[in-house]
Amino acid sequence: MSEIILQAIDALSAEPDREKRWAIAEQFVLRIGGSAINMVSANGYSGALNWARCSMREDWLETYFDEEFYGVDSLLETLKDDVPFQILQGGVLRPQDVENKRSLDYNHGLKDFGYQTLFAFQFNNETVHDKRMIVLAGDEAGRDFLPDLSPRDLRRLCAVFNTFLSGPDQAPPLYDPVLKANRLSAREKDVLVLLARGYRNDMIADRLGIAEITVRKHVSSARRKLGAATREQALVLAVALGHISP
Repeated sequence: MSEIILQAIDALSAEPDREKRWAIAEQFVLRIGGSAINMVSANGYSGALNWARCSMREDWLETYFDEEFYGVDSLLETLKDDVPFQILQGGVLRPQDVENKRSLDYNHGLKDFGYQTLFAFQFNNETVHDKRMIVLAGDEAGRDFLPDLSPRDLRRLCAVFNTFLSGPDQAPPLYDPVLKANRLSAREKDVLVLLARGYRNDMIADRLGIAEITVRKHVSSARRKLGAATREQALVLAVALGHISP
């Protein structure tokens, strides 16, 4: 095992404060040639985010959320799938490679802000409600970024981070748009509760004082957020994840 991994274990295990652990992890990322560490916790069923932490530049994060790049972020899109390892290269896509301009802007924005290479590792923790992804970002191409670490040792280092790092006490305001995009609204929960009790769409509309087409829209939105193929699956997931209590 690489010496830097043993040093990371020693340093992180000796520090009880969660914020200081993050600072230690950032220093180890710098030592291997990286420039930032990102970490997200997601629901293993739906891919919806529980929390996120990021040490990328503030101006890049503002651009990321202002431009809604989270909607075309291929790494986030795989959170509900089992993809143990991914590499994302910034600045490599051409207009003919993508379906929309936002995907192109995101890819080239990464490189423009100094994040040419992103290594992403997924970890399945003790519960399906806490699936982790750790992303190490650097301003160099693959092997220039990590000249002294094998892919296996890089994953081992990220496994150490996964063991010792945790989420913030409160999500920073910048993360609100992407976190909120995955939360069920109060009205979506109301509709799902009534569906679970056997109400038809027209009955739900009458009960809540809304149009029947609005009921269908709420069901469709809830299904999308939960990653459900059918309304029945959406109900099962909503109950299992604690969103509703029928």
